[in-house]
Amino acid sequence: MLWLAPIMLLLATSSTCSAGMVGRKLLQENEASPAYSSNNVEPSTVQLYTAKEFTVPAATTVTNTGPTTVNGWLGVSNGEDVPGENEITYSGSGRANQTVAAGAMGHVVDAYNDAAGRDEGVVVINVVNIGGVTFTPGLYKTTGALEVSSGTLYLSGKGVYIFQMETTLSMSTGRQMVLADGAEAIDIFWVVGSSATFEANSVALGTFMAHQAISVKTGASITGRLFAINAAVTMQSNTVAFPADASGSRRRQLSDVYSTEAVSPEAVDLLFAEHFTVLAYATITNSGATKIGGLIGVSPGSAVTGQTEITYYDLPELNDRASTEDASTAKADVTTAYNDVKGREVNVVNLDRVNIGGLTFTPGLYKTTGSLEVSSGELTLSGDGVYIFQIEETFSLSSNLKMTLKDGAQASNVFWQIGSTAKFAVTRRP
Repeated sequence: MLWLAPIMLLLATSSTCSAGMVGRKLLQENEASPAYSSNNVEPSTVQLYTAKEFTVPAATTVTNTGPTTVNGWLGVSNGEDVPGENEITYSGSGRANQTVAAGAMGHVVDAYNDAAGRDEGVVVINVVNIGGVTFTPGLYKTTGALEVSSGTLYLSGKGVYIFQMETTLSMSTGRQMVLADGAEAIDIFWVVGSSATFEANSVALGTFMAHQAISVKTGASITGRLFAINAAVTMQSNTVAFPADASGSRRRQLSDVYSTEAVSPEAVDLLFAEHFTVLAYATITNSGATKIGGLIGVSPGSAVTGQTEITYYDLPELNDRASTEDASTAKADVTTAYNDVKGREVNVVNLDRVNIGGLTFTPGLYKTTGSLEVSSGELTLSGDGVYIFQIEETFSLSSNLKMTLKDGAQASNVFWQIGSTAKFAVTRRP
């Protein structure tokens, strides 16, 4: 694989590098597992009508604790009770009144009954944990519960996905759903016979239609919709992002410049570390043919596994395994740069969503108190200047998605300060 990315990652923790082309740092996941079922019959989409503009409608209450961002309409069909609404930031829509919410919920019920009643070409799921499994477009069913309790759930291929379960749906702490090969969150529908639970820092995709309640724990993020037909939605410091609309109307809206108030910050001085493209605290692990431009090093650790399969470009002039002394110097310089970037706050623009795919950013200082991901759409960096992204948790780039530079933007001026780990999923050749 050969891949160039406009990134300079400043990480708070150690991480592992796998095969691939490294811009400043590349972490490549293993290939997704084979598809659960082949020769599926793709179902038609589920019509939501007026509910399409909602992301968080509930029958009884919507309860929130902590800073939460909702992109799309929120409403309660049988009342007005939204405890903790003062900590909800609405992006793009807002709070709907009870009459509008009740009308939308009627369409949610119709959509639920439609999706639950489908049976043509149904594939029976014979496991409970679907983590580590890859699904292609199709209609899937279980007479029990589904969960993502270990591994990553992959949804691969453009088309409609419907998952029918007669009882509960749950995602364990930190587990993720990942889109690949053209799959879109807007085309994924979960028909939950009972309640759905998303544990802390999980990442979920699609329209979740639960017959009862939906609980979203601290730091979990949803790209899609949370429909609680007969009970409540409970949120705790979450982001609920509107899924990209296949009609293009939402996508056009999201592709506009994210902020017109952003101001290019001062450059970040990496000192001697500017000569390194891969620098790790503990180890560098490589498998497969990898080609790198620049120095690699480990400090205070020393292990580089799979080094024999790493080759180097002729340029820049410094390109090889760095000495222990040079790696130590670079490590100190990176620590200084990380702390510098983390402490910037002048003209900061707060990010109100998790998925920044499909957006365009101009030079500026951007910050989120949670995670960032590019899980649908292309991320565009436009304009000559410095870009700094402050991320308190994780960063991820889904399969076959990319960052693009335009109008004078340069990779050397893009900095990602990440409080936890970064993951870059597999990019498949055509």
